[in-house]
Amino acid sequence: MTLPGLIGERVFNLFDADRDGFLGKKEFMSGFYRLFSCTFEENLKLVYDLFDFDSDGKISKEDMRTLLSHVPLAQLLEVTAPDRVKTSQKAEGTSLFLDRLESQEELVKLLERCMKSKDTLSFEEFREMTEKESSTVFLCVLFSI
Repeated sequence: MTLPGLIGERVFNLFDADRDGFLGKKEFMSGFYRLFSCTFEENLKLVYDLFDFDSDGKISKEDMRTLLSHVPLAQLLEVTAPDRVKTSQKAEGTSLFLDRLESQEELVKLLERCMKSKDTLSFEEFREMTEKESSTVFLCVLFSI
């Protein structure tokens, strides 16, 4: 499994329970169990923890923007603009740079819609935002893992 740079680092750090810089067998098995055999609520918490860079129990718009900007373009577009993916797959010579620029603009709009006027989100607020406002943020990260 190949994970994008920052996302791979974040997943590794979540799996490395004893913070020794290595994954022991127990940490590896526990991490993969958490990733592939858990409930929706546990997946939601995993994605939230990926965003929570400083482990303070809150995520900021910048935390979300940073992580989402490392989601591979194809996955980001697949979730945020599936019609454009189909069109660009058919069109020869579609500019990847233009898609990246447009996806970043969509990302800013998505974060504005999700965060509204809040500076940070608690896990409960993140769950509520995912359920009521938009699951796109959650899905983009989950699909990239």
